[in-house]
Amino acid sequence: MRKLLILFILVIAFSGYGWVGGWKGNWKGGWLGYDRFFRFNVINTQTIAGEFSTMDGKTIEVDWGDGSRSTYSGIDQAYSKDYGSAGNRTVTICRSGLLTKFTMMQAGANITFNLANLPAGLTYFYCSGSNTVSGDLANLPAGLTHFDCSGSNTVSGDLANLPAGLTHFYCSGSNTVSGDLANLPAGLTYFYCSGSNTVSGDLANLPAGLTHFYCLGLNTVSGDLANLPAGLTHFYCSGSNTVSDYSGKAWTTKPAIFITIPIGGGMIAAEVDQLLIDFDDDLVWAAGNEITITGTHAGRTAASDAAVLNMEAEGATVTTN
Repeated sequence: MRKLLILFILVIAFSGYGWVGGWKGNWKGGWLGYDRFFRFNVINTQTIAGEFSTMDGKTIEVDWGDGSRSTYSGIDQAYSKDYGSAGNRTVTICRSGLLTKFTMMQAGANITFNLANLPAGLTYFYCSGSNTVSGDLANLPAGLTHFDCSGSNTVSGDLANLPAGLTHFYCSGSNTVSGDLANLPAGLTYFYCSGSNTVSGDLANLPAGLTHFYCLGLNTVSGDLANLPAGLTHFYCSGSNTVSDYSGKAWTTKPAIFITIPIGGGMIAAEVDQLLIDFDDDLVWAAGNEITITGTHAGRTAASDAAVLNMEAEGATVTTN
């Protein structure tokens, strides 16, 4: 009995530390992750830098893989690690279950890991540079709202498996993403997907609140341009797509970048003319705006000459067949 009492006192006394603290945190906060870690490899890189955010009042510890450690607590805490020379290291983020934001923004840096190893509580992920991230979209953290991953990445998976609450999706590299546009998260506002992707679907099924749509690769997107979301400000669709119709619409928001380059089908000349005329009638253009309607779309006719001259005079660049 005395031994059990002593053991109980020790548990209470040291409940904020070690595995006991991990158990306490997990029990009270739903696997908050006091005993978890996230590792990534730094490849032939001298400097990495970015930001961490943690749950309110929580602290993470980073082992930089060279014998040094740092702690971070709070929102948008900047980190920068200069190793002195390029090389290979393994970075370990201890108590990673407390991490809500992870960014790596150092130009030229290369870190590598699998998406399945991202911390479960992450809501914001941004990784740029010469990264070699891999993995399946199905393994992204369930609560993720912002995903931005650029570099020499090999991300795969189906759009249907994106987190339901995702609002920003940017994925560039040698990716092999697939799926139907109809399965994009309903609240998505930004979609950029480049690589050897095989995205398909009808433009009519894009999320209603989408403002940016960039789809490059071996995509087979189709549909009527009149069905694009009303608030779209950027549209770029290339690849094996067959966007081939324009039935007319009143444009209330200017797509400052509007590029459609199908390899099959395409609008007939009258539709190209009508699109350009509607753009001119409904919107005011400016320097830096770009309208490109090429690929297998028909060339425009003299019917849209005045519209094109007006938009070019306002500063837009207009390119057609």
